[in-house]
Amino acid sequence: MPTSERTTTDALHRRLDEMVGAATDATRDWSRIWQDGLDYVFGNQLAGQRRRKGWDRIQTNYIYPAVVQTMAVIAQRRPRIVAQPVDPTDAPAAAKWGRILQWQFEKVLKMTAKLMQASLDGAVFGHYVAKTLWEPKARWDAATRRWIGQPRIVIVHPQYFGADPEAETVDDATFVVCKRRVPVAYAVARWPNCTDAIERAAACETGDTSLSAGERINHRMTGQLDRDSDGVEGRLVDLITRRFRPSSAVGPAGGQSGAYVTIEEITFRDLTERPATETREVSYDQLAARGLIVQDDDGYWVDADTAQPFAERQEEIVREFDEPVYPFGRYVLRIGAGSERVILNDSRQRQVWPYVHWPYTVGVNALLPHVWQGLNQVEMARGHQDWLNITMSHMANYVRQFADPIVKVEQGALQGSEDNANIASKIAARAGAIWKMARGKLDRAQRVPPPPMSDSLSSFYRLMAEGIKDQLGVQDAALGKQTAGPTTATEVWQLAVNSRHATTLKSILLDEFTEKVMAAVLELDQANMTADQQLRIAGVAGSITVTEDMLTGFYDVALDVAMAMPFDQNRKKNEAVTLFKAVGPDYLPELLDAFDVANKDEILQRLAARGAAAKAKADNAPAVADPDKPADRPPDDDDDHLPPAMAQLLDGKLA
Repeated sequence: MPTSERTTTDALHRRLDEMVGAATDATRDWSRIWQDGLDYVFGNQLAGQRRRKGWDRIQTNYIYPAVVQTMAVIAQRRPRIVAQPVDPTDAPAAAKWGRILQWQFEKVLKMTAKLMQASLDGAVFGHYVAKTLWEPKARWDAATRRWIGQPRIVIVHPQYFGADPEAETVDDATFVVCKRRVPVAYAVARWPNCTDAIERAAACETGDTSLSAGERINHRMTGQLDRDSDGVEGRLVDLITRRFRPSSAVGPAGGQSGAYVTIEEITFRDLTERPATETREVSYDQLAARGLIVQDDDGYWVDADTAQPFAERQEEIVREFDEPVYPFGRYVLRIGAGSERVILNDSRQRQVWPYVHWPYTVGVNALLPHVWQGLNQVEMARGHQDWLNITMSHMANYVRQFADPIVKVEQGALQGSEDNANIASKIAARAGAIWKMARGKLDRAQRVPPPPMSDSLSSFYRLMAEGIKDQLGVQDAALGKQTAGPTTATEVWQLAVNSRHATTLKSILLDEFTEKVMAAVLELDQANMTADQQLRIAGVAGSITVTEDMLTGFYDVALDVAMAMPFDQNRKKNEAVTLFKAVGPDYLPELLDAFDVANKDEILQRLAARGAAAKAKADNAPAVADPDKPADRPPDDDDDHLPPAMAQLLDGKLA
């Protein structure tokens, strides 16, 4: 390698090291909170407490049901992807993109499951990360004998992601860093010129490669340090946090290689500029005015000096300026460590990030002031959860000490046991037990009444339980549990509504995250698809042909979110019926949407055809209609696919 190139590469490595180091330090700072997030959600809440002789280790996990219930409510949301044109003339193309994106959202990207995965990451870690990429070899088309590319979304483990710690949002970050683990075979096939470097890098990976290495959640097994001697409490967390999980890998689905290599992906803003000019072609009239060309007798332009035909047009500089070398950012892939580090995309041209949207989108579970990380669902409820466990342990200790009866027996009180031999078996406390007492000794055996358990324990438990519900934002009514004490129906309803308000806040943040992800998907589609390509779409039509105007237009992405809960569905239907009665047939498409009619397009086409046939019949009808003849009505089988309520509505019978 020439000295100048080596110097440039070394400078780039130093710059990358600074960014990776800053992201690593910030990730390590958060690792303790993430550790607690995993422990408290997945039943390892006593991991930091030593055993106390004679005390049971009891966990009353309020957090996991609240997390699952929040995910269940979010899962009821039914987003509809809407593409909004920047130029109103692109409205038809925008409608097509909306249906394409809806199909990709539901069938290609499997976003419903990925949003649940993101919600769980948010509950545990406080934020969630999605990588958006184009997979050029997603599907083999046997008919055309070529690979078909598709967009892909990967929910990245937060431990493998970091960003500028000085940024308040990831959108403001000057750099983002992600480590992903891929099979060596995939890396070699993707970058064949770096085969030796990839194999050396994989051979050197003997420890944790995440950004929180050294502070990793699984730096200790929960069965150690005399905390959980049988390892039962922490076995689930230990499995989740086991080292070298390839779940954060962004590579092909599959890949049965046993060796993995870690790739650092650094995307950053590089403000390097280069001189540039804007030119325009000089017109013939301007060249003639300058005396460079003249017209011959036949009217053709010729060179003024040589009288030869003038073919070469001239350009003039309109303005000079500096343009960015990396207008949307710079993207570097690196493997290895120390002197063995290698940049996979080593040319500047390959380091130009080609899209407006960066590859990573970050959402938060709850906002924190002036940091891009979010608040998880554990940290604020952790103190209440600890006191619930402590209180329950005291209750269990009371049961252990006093639930079994204590009996005082005078020597010789039992028949045939003057020395009280085997006395425990003879006075066993069981249902229907009969104690055989010696004659005249009935009053020589007494059951010792246990001391009453303090009411303060149960009162304190209820107080902590109410506190943790407030912190989690999920009340008993939202969990389907009966509320304690006398509660009116209005109060129960209000508790359920308040729980949904807390969940709605998380849903709003998740919707914003989804919009950004789908906007990035649309940009990938436009950049990588070709005109005349057939794409599947949501709806009856099945597929659509990509046109040139679809690839060149500018669109925004928005969500129209509906709820699948029965109460919300019924309210939506009632509102749609009311608006249909007020607006008339023009509102029929929205009415069919409210009733979730599967063959909506088919029904609208039939109604349009019916209207056209009625108009044609009216044009050919006699001028005077027979008042005694009933009006013709289309056959009833036209409505065979309509729900009963919709059929009645079209007949005008729905009140």
